[in-house]
Amino acid sequence: MDPDRPVARAMAVGRDRILAVGTEVQAERWRGRRTQVWALPPSQVVVPGFIDAHAHVALDAWRRTWVQLGECKSHEEAVARLRARAIKTPVGPWIVGRGWDESTWPERRYLTRDDLDRASTRHPVLANRVDGHMCSVNSVVLRRLQFRAGDVGVETRSGRPTGVLKEDAANRARQAIPHPSDEQRGELLAGMIAYLHSLGITSVHDMVSDAHIRAYQLLRRQGRLTARAYLMPYADRLDALVASGLRTGFGDAWLRLGAIKVFADGSFGARTAALHKPYADDPQRRGQL
Repeated sequence: MDPDRPVARAMAVGRDRILAVGTEVQAERWRGRRTQVWALPPSQVVVPGFIDAHAHVALDAWRRTWVQLGECKSHEEAVARLRARAIKTPVGPWIVGRGWDESTWPERRYLTRDDLDRASTRHPVLANRVDGHMCSVNSVVLRRLQFRAGDVGVETRSGRPTGVLKEDAANRARQAIPHPSDEQRGELLAGMIAYLHSLGITSVHDMVSDAHIRAYQLLRRQGRLTARAYLMPYADRLDALVASGLRTGFGDAWLRLGAIKVFADGSFGARTAALHKPYADDPQRRGQL
């Protein structure tokens, strides 16, 4: 990254610091009995660890166990993947998917309760859209949580909920999913951090709930936290954090309190992003703050 010296023959790293960048002689000065040596071909490049400045690592650690719908090319393929998981799952547990995007499908409409009822009518089924601001649920979920036409965020057609839930309504459905224990979250987070390392990511600014904070603290206590984490709690925890006397920066080099995560509005895909004028393809909506 130095335009005057864009290429170096060697580097030395120790005690979490880059000690030398330059010639092999300059790097050799730091060799010791416990030195590890890597020889890279000229085509490979050494870079500092990447910092992901907006991540959902602790949440994604759990979401990676859900049915992945991001590569589905149609409603039918998404329903088939959910149905395949339901067939292998005993009656009762939720079937949860994530990542569908109708804007890339031949029929550009949201997944509905009728679609998800074809995946299963014996399991609660919830499928999150790619933007995270909405989801679709089957009839089991609508009955269990008593969603009604007229509820904020509940899409209806001819007075009947379609199964499409947005913003707070979607969050209410997600909260009903049985969540992992703190110990399970810790193990999931450890696996997710290993995946981050495979991408060259060594530090994250993570949007976290209370449960996510506990998972990070568990790994820190166990000496297993191998990524630096800057935790950004959601805004509903702001008053409690202020009352406790905590401030941004509290913690240590591996785990510290960061900023507060605030939602101003939603997403374009869910038609909840707040606009001055109505949506061109949905004149009844201007989003919401």
